[in-house]
Formats: sequence, structure tokens, C-alpha cells
Amino acid sequence: MDKNKKGQEEIVGFVLIVVIVAVVFLVLLGIFIRKDGGLETENKEISQFLGSIGQSTSECAIGYEPNYLKLGSLIEACYSGDLCLSGKKACDVLETELKNVLDASWKVGEGPIKGYEFNASFLSDTKEKDIKSIKKGACIGSIRGDEESINAEGGVIIYSLKVCY
Repeated sequence: MDKNKKGQEEIVGFVLIVVIVAVVFLVLLGIFIRKDGGLETENKEISQFLGSIGQSTSECAIGYEPNYLKLGSLIEACYSGDLCLSGKKACDVLETELKNVLDASWKVGEGPIKGYEFNASFLSDTKEKDIKSIKKGACIGSIRGDEESINAEGGVIIYSLKVCY
């Protein structure tokens, strides 16, 4: 009978060790899953994308014909309410150009991308004004994003992109 009790004690000890290891594994798995669900504020891919679209040439010329604005300058022109030489509003051209670039670069529904949100706003000590906001898809789950800024008269224009996975 002593051998039987020792065998039972060893089995109980083994089961306890397995239960403890399983609990630790579940806790670590929960921590790992939570880390993926938050906003990654400094995403290099999105930062480089924002930098490149800020330097992309638009179809809006202001002043004279070969003076086509870069998208970063077009955001400023939209805030100022400028008109392009073609007669279109700078904000309308900005929206069209941004939708084309965003849709070509971040294919919502294909692969892991569930949506995106682009926002441009003017900020100063006394004023905050939304300039342009473009959203597509649903932003739930893991979100990665970044922002860029442009010095503007009397404040700063901040434009940001959040991509949802």
C-alpha cells in the first residue's frame, strides 16, 4: 500500500505542475494578444507613406500653370480656401487626390487591412479646425498609425493616418 500512495502523490504533483504551466501559458498569451490590439504610434511604414504623400505632386496649380502644389501644400491651400487655376476648390482636389492615393496604397478588404482613417487639422494656441477627414472600412482591432506636421501661418497643420488590421 505504501507504493500505491507514493504513486498517487506523484500523479497529483504532476497534475498540479501541468495546471500551473497551463495557467502561466494562458496569462502570457493574454498579454501578447493585448499588445497587438493597441495603437502603434510610431509605425515606420505609415510614417514613410505620410512623408511621401506630402511630397507628391497634385493636379492643382495656384498662381501660374507649372506651379503644381505638393499634397502637403495642397492641405494648406485647402485650409486657406484657395482655388486652383482650373477653377476647382483646393479642398475638392485634395479629397480626390487623397482618395486615389489611399485606395491604391491601402486596399481595404484585401488581406489583413480592414480600414483606414486620414485626418488633417489646423492647430494654434487659440484655434482648432478640421481640414479634411477621409475614412474607409471599419477601424476595429489592431490599429497602426503616425502623423506629420506642416508649419502654417499662426499655427501648425497636423495630418495623420491610422490603418486598421
